[in-house]
Amino acid sequence: MADAKILSREGNIAEIEITVPAKRIDSALQSVYSRLANTQKIAGFRKGKVPRHILNGMFGAESIHALLLQDLLPEIYSEALDGLAVIPTDSPEFDPWPTVEEGKDMVVRAKVEVLPEFEVGDYSRFELDLSESVAPDPEEVEETILNMRKKKATHKDAGDRPAQNNDRVTLDYKLTIIDLEGKDPETVYDEAEGVTIHLGDKEILPEIEAKISGANPGDKLDFMVKYPANYQNQDLAEKNVKVEIEIKKIEERVLPEIDEEFLKGIGAYKTEEALRKGVERNISAYKRQIRDEALRNRVMSMILERTNLEIPQKLVDEEVESRMEKLRDMLEQNPDGPDFEQALAARGLSEEKIRSEEEQVARANLKKQFIYDEIFRRENMELTAEELSMALAQYASQNGLTKTQIRKIAKDREFMSQVRADLKDYKVTSFLAARALYKEQWENQAAGDDAPAQNAAPGDAAADSAPAAQPSEGENNE
Repeated sequence: MADAKILSREGNIAEIEITVPAKRIDSALQSVYSRLANTQKIAGFRKGKVPRHILNGMFGAESIHALLLQDLLPEIYSEALDGLAVIPTDSPEFDPWPTVEEGKDMVVRAKVEVLPEFEVGDYSRFELDLSESVAPDPEEVEETILNMRKKKATHKDAGDRPAQNNDRVTLDYKLTIIDLEGKDPETVYDEAEGVTIHLGDKEILPEIEAKISGANPGDKLDFMVKYPANYQNQDLAEKNVKVEIEIKKIEERVLPEIDEEFLKGIGAYKTEEALRKGVERNISAYKRQIRDEALRNRVMSMILERTNLEIPQKLVDEEVESRMEKLRDMLEQNPDGPDFEQALAARGLSEEKIRSEEEQVARANLKKQFIYDEIFRRENMELTAEELSMALAQYASQNGLTKTQIRKIAKDREFMSQVRADLKDYKVTSFLAARALYKEQWENQAAGDDAPAQNAAPGDAAADSAPAAQPSEGENNE
C-alpha cells in the first residue's frame, strides 16, 4: 500500500505526495518485462524468456518505465485518495513526472483541483417512518393462492349470459387513433382477431373492460376512450382512441379445488397448511427485500438533506453529457432506426426536457458520491484484496465468465475502478443503514421502552437472494 499525504492546500488546489515502496515498484516492473517478453519472438530464446538487457536494448529503459507508470499511476493515485481528506474534481497533474529506479521507493507528487471542504451532516442516527414488520397480511396470502389457482384453471362455455367478472372473453378488436381537432388523419394503430382476455385481471384499460362486461356473444361495441398520460405504451398515452370490438365467445373460469392433485402440481406440497406456510415465507422474504431497499434509499435521502454541499456546475455538466451520450447510443443502436431526436419525439420527449431531468439526477448522484467518499475516509474504511476478489468472483458467476476472462477484466483499469467504487458505496451504505431505526424502534425508545439501537445492515445474503412472493413450482414442503 502506498503512503500518501497532503503537502499543501491553497483554495481548491491541493498538492499531494505518494510514496510507493520499492517492493511494489520491482513487482510492477517485473510484470512489464514479462508482458513484453511474451510478445517477442527472438531466435535462441523461448517465448517469455527474453532477458531484460535485450528488452532494454530493444525498447529502451525510458519506454519500459513509461509502460510501468501507465499501469501503476492510476492505481496508486486511486488508493491514495481513499485515505486523504480531499475529493478531486479534475484529473491530477503530476509534477515533476515520477522517476522509476529499480530497488528504490518512488515518490509521486501531484496537484489536483479538489472540492471545497464541507461538513457531512449527522449520520449517527436515522429515525425512519418505515415499519420493520414484514409479516404477510391474510389478504396477501389469499390473493397469492388465488392467482396460483387461476393459473391452473379450466374454462367452460358460459351459455347465453352476458360477460361478467372472472370470465374469459374471446374477441376481435380494432384501435384507431383520432385527432379530435381534425389536424391529423385517423390512424389504425392495432387490430387483431381471436384475442382472449380475463375480466377482472386488469389486463386491459378499465374503461374498455367496463364496456365488455355485460356484453353478449355476437355484440359489436364501438366507443371512444382517452388513454392516461402514464400509460405504459407511450404510443397511446394521452391519445383519443376509437375502440371497435366484436364479442366472439364467453367462457366461465373454473378454479381447481386445493386438493392433493393441485398441491402436487404447484410444488409437491402435502397439505393446504404447508402451502399457506410456504406462501407466507415467500411473501415475507419479498417484503423484506422491498423494506430493506426502502431503508437504504431513505437513509441516503436523509444524509443528502443533512449535508450542505454545493456541487460545481462543471462536474454536473460533465456527468450530464456522459449520461446523454449513453442514452443516445441506446436509442440509436439500430442503424436503420430513427435518430436521437426522432426517437425522443416518438416518446413525446425533447432533449431539453431530458437534460433538465438528467441534471437533477447527476447533481444528486455526485453529491451522494462525495458524501460517501468522505464518510469512507472518516470512518477509516478500506477495501481489502479479499473483498475485491470476492466482488470479481461474484461478477464472474453472474455473467458466466471463465477464469481466463476474469484475469482479463481484472487488468482493465476502468472496470476495476468501477468495482472499487461499487464496493465503497456498498460498505458506506451498509454502515449508514446499521444506524437506522424503524418506526417501532424509535417510538418505543421515545416511550422509554428498551429497543435495539441499531439494525443489522440490510443487503445480506438472505435478503438479497429473497425469492419472489409466489412459491415456484417444484418446491418441496411438508
